[in-house]
Amino acid sequence: MIPIGTKRLETTRLILRKATTNDATNAYRNWCNNDKVAKYVTWTKHKNIEETKELYKI
Repeated sequence: MIPIGTKRLETTRLILRKATTNDATNAYRNWCNNDKVAKYVTWTKHKNIEETKELYKI
């Protein structure tokens, strides 16, 4: 398989795109600081928005 990077995929009902630092606030509010979500991911619940912003600096 030849790597082609992250491509935007769009249908009439769904858009898949690479995450950006602009997504950090919504991610923190919706799932990064949620105990129930943290149970199933590789990191612990974020204590503040700055932790989430670090995740999106990839």
